[in-house]
Amino acid sequence: MRFPLRFDKALTRSAVPLGAARALVGAVVLARPTLLARTLGVDSITAERTAWIARFFAGRDLTLGIGSAAGSRGCQIASCASDVGDMAAVLLALRSRH
Repeated sequence: MRFPLRFDKALTRSAVPLGAARALVGAVVLARPTLLARTLGVDSITAERTAWIARFFAGRDLTLGIGSAAGSRGCQIASCASDVGDMAAVLLALRSRH
């Protein structure tokens, strides 16, 4: 996908620090998969039982974050797409009161 050069540079300038932040969060959650759930108010038993899926998402975020921070346009677009999917999942969960 091609954007005007000025817009393209602005996208890259914002995508690099966001990618670095995404990679950092991914690395932390990979190392301590219950930390994020506990921070969000999930009880410790549920956090432990869902640690495996937290690692799946952490691996995705670490990989996409590294690629985005390195300037890969494909990783930046994939990061955007995964964020849209995550938002849809959260909205559906809120809608069904989970």
